[in-house]
Amino acid sequence: MFNSLYGKITAKLPQTIYLENPTKEQMKEEYGEQIKLLKKGVSVRQVAKLTSTSPTTIQKLKKEFC
Repeated sequence: MFNSLYGKITAKLPQTIYLENPTKEQMKEEYGEQIKLLKKGVSVRQVAKLTSTSPTTIQKLKKEFC
C-alpha cells in the first residue's frame, strides 16, 4: 500500500518470489536464521520481530521444521 500523504511504501515485499512452491531445501536456505531461533525455543512473535518476517511465515516454518 502507498501512503498518499507522504509518498512512502508501507507494505513489505516478499524476500523471494517463486514461480512454484519452494522446496524444503530452498526454505532451509532462505530461512535458516529463523529456523535456528525456533529450535532454540524463541517464541514465534519474537522470531518474527527479530528477523522482520511475517508471523504466519514463522508459524509455517515451525510446523515444517521443528
